[in-house]
Amino acid sequence: MASKNLFQNIVTGALLACAAMVAVSMVHREFFTPAQDGILTGQHVANWKDLAANRTPATGTAASPVTILDFSDYECPFCKSLEGKLRTLAAQQPGVIKIVRYEFPLTLAHPHAYEAALAGKCAAKQGVVGAFQTVVYQNNAKLGTLNWRDLAASAQVPNLDQFASCIAQKELASEVDADMAQGQRLGFTSTPMLVINGDVVSGDQSKETLIALIKRYAKG
Repeated sequence: MASKNLFQNIVTGALLACAAMVAVSMVHREFFTPAQDGILTGQHVANWKDLAANRTPATGTAASPVTILDFSDYECPFCKSLEGKLRTLAAQQPGVIKIVRYEFPLTLAHPHAYEAALAGKCAAKQGVVGAFQTVVYQNNAKLGTLNWRDLAASAQVPNLDQFASCIAQKELASEVDADMAQGQRLGFTSTPMLVINGDVVSGDQSKETLIALIKRYAKG
């Protein structure tokens, strides 16, 4: 009799445990959107169109079917890897991709990232976007030893005095701070972070993965 009761107790306990696991699973599905394909985080930014509007720097047009908000850090090696692939794909598919950069320097880990973000804003003010970003990323492992004016000259920023003054006076620091605040509001704590037509993608991705994502969103 004792062994029978013990068996019944074990069975009952197992059934209760299974029921609890099912309940937890249902609650998780109800309140948390699962990540898709192991790439998408499951986070969706509802106001992504507003965040992409009237932004500098940006490449592409408002009519592009795929909009990528790129939260990036100039000293981040993974950002450097991702930026090159995004730029290549945008060039290969003109009119398809709009890339909107948000400065998100991780200042605790990267001591020169904030000033690099400021320099990027100052170059963009003179209409130099891609060329300056490329030069900075090419030299991102030694930013603390380089002169911003020299980098700007390499990127053919037209007015170097104006560029240097913009950095020295921190004229666009409020824009960098606003970009960082936006990333923080979205809960971002690392780079790179992409928002593709509202869906958040975390980390560096292969070219093949990016092509697949762009194709998916281009179809609507």
